[in-house]
Amino acid sequence: MATSGDGTLAFIESPGQLADLYASELQGLVTTVGKRVSIGIRAKNGAELVDVLNDLDATEAGNDLFVHAGVRPGVPLEEQAKDDLIWIRMPFLSRPHGLPYTVVHGHSITKDHQIERRPGRINLDTGAFSSGVLSSLRLGARAVRPPSPAWSLAPETQCQPARSEK
Repeated sequence: MATSGDGTLAFIESPGQLADLYASELQGLVTTVGKRVSIGIRAKNGAELVDVLNDLDATEAGNDLFVHAGVRPGVPLEEQAKDDLIWIRMPFLSRPHGLPYTVVHGHSITKDHQIERRPGRINLDTGAFSSGVLSSLRLGARAVRPPSPAWSLAPETQCQPARSEK
């Protein structure tokens, strides 16, 4: 966990310490479960809701490609494995992917909880479940809106993020 998950390196003296170590590293994920979760989004003040991307396949929109985790570098889009679209980290995060898109993805929390722009990709995962920072992106003008510590689905709608008890 320490090497792959940006966690801490810990030395334990007895097996009894494992439960506390894992609880600390996983930040409450052991008890966080969601099945058939839904969220309502209501456009206000003349805004129009165009689409909600709610699947795990790749979605193309102009020069952008939306995926959950990333793509396998060097593999054409039509040959990408669904498992890679959902789970990949390396080599996607460390190498150019070679597709003619800007890949917009999440799955790998950014270190500073800010949207990360790299050549050929934009990482939107600011770790909302643990940081309280939910990010959004306006692509038409290529403007990145900085994340806010208060979640916002509409300018006048704000709610506090759920946090796990430690």
